[in-house]
Amino acid sequence: SYQLLLVCNAILIGAALYLLAAAIEHLGHDASRAGLLTFIAGLGLISFSLGRAQNFSTLCFCLLLYIAARARTNERAWWWALPLLVVWANLHGAVLLGLLVVSAYCLQLGWDQWRAGRRPMAWAIAALSPLTLFCGPYGTAIIGYLHSTLFNHGFSLFIGEWRAPS
Repeated sequence: SYQLLLVCNAILIGAALYLLAAAIEHLGHDASRAGLLTFIAGLGLISFSLGRAQNFSTLCFCLLLYIAARARTNERAWWWALPLLVVWANLHGAVLLGLLVVSAYCLQLGWDQWRAGRRPMAWAIAALSPLTLFCGPYGTAIIGYLHSTLFNHGFSLFIGEWRAPS
């Protein structure tokens, strides 16, 4: 029923906001600042109150922010980004944003590791992260699907988020 969908959606958004607050606190900010920033983010998510597939991406992105916050004190935490990207790739095409964040951060982290005379293990994560796209039922066909979705100008006629800003 529609009520169950709304409850599940509220749980998704609530979990995403909880992870965001946890990431902010893990970065060393106090609970009041984390609460304020999470409240502001929650205001931005009001339009997401309807059950939509992209709400899974909100949760996945906040989990990725939490992983990034944990990785500041434990670089190995970035390895958790790979299973997250596998799940995300099977939920919504916004996984491309996650891939960009993970790849860019891990390339920089690997460079820092290499310059410090350490093995650049983060480069392995950056190299493996694009492969997570193919760990689903579509396999390599996901590339064609994402291309046809991202560059489909007809979507702007029916989906408000795809319209040019006015």
